[in-house]
Amino acid sequence: MQLGRKIGRQSKVITRRKLLESAFAGATILSSPLLFANNPTTKNIANTCSFPEHKVPERKVIVFSGHTTIPEKMGALSCRCIPEYQYNDAVLSYLPPGEGIEYLLVPASENISLKKRPQMAKECAADLYLEIHHDSVPQEYLDTLLQLPEDDFRWAEVRGFSLHYTEKRKVSAQSLALAESLGNELKKFLLPDFFHHRYQDFILGDAERAIYERNLYVTRTAEMPAVLVECGYIINPREERFLTQEETQQRIALALHEGIKNYVGV
Repeated sequence: MQLGRKIGRQSKVITRRKLLESAFAGATILSSPLLFANNPTTKNIANTCSFPEHKVPERKVIVFSGHTTIPEKMGALSCRCIPEYQYNDAVLSYLPPGEGIEYLLVPASENISLKKRPQMAKECAADLYLEIHHDSVPQEYLDTLLQLPEDDFRWAEVRGFSLHYTEKRKVSAQSLALAESLGNELKKFLLPDFFHHRYQDFILGDAERAIYERNLYVTRTAEMPAVLVECGYIINPREERFLTQEETQQRIALALHEGIKNYVGV
């Protein structure tokens, strides 16, 4: 089941083959065949996604789909055994173009390793770093939850969005401000997640916006403001159905877009 369907025509999709020359020479960045499969509206995207030199957007935002399509690195499995990267790609595909923002989109099919992502963002001269994920729980909790009916009250603690950044960096204050701006939009229609705080002792710095301080590799090593977004819990049957809806995916993407716009002031 492939969840991603559409994408703004003015967004760029990064491929390793074109990364270096496009990052520095303004060449067109080709689309990923996996993300745009069976979508006739994007078959000519390689000819439409480049920006004229006189219309360069004010901010360049690189957005990674969490995980990859490599079998052992697909991320969590949902309650329907769908790999996490497909949910991540779906949200990525709905990020809207323009309005002072240039998105450099990196779908899971590019199979960029964790350690290469911050360097890739630097080579692209990105102003902001965003990574999209969907959540699960440690195996010891999951084994118990999967034995419960979906209307059991204990599922209520395994739901909601969260935002993650790293403290003690040169751009920590900016990363926190970006997370706050994203959280202001997401909380309008999503619940904040407290599971990580209650059961995993993660540092919850902002309960209203579900902002966590974490020492994640990508948010720690990215040289620009960086936030990792967990959109919701795909192991929770009710929440997974909600997250699979096209309308939900569009709303999450638009909320991220509005949060970025508010942060950069465009």
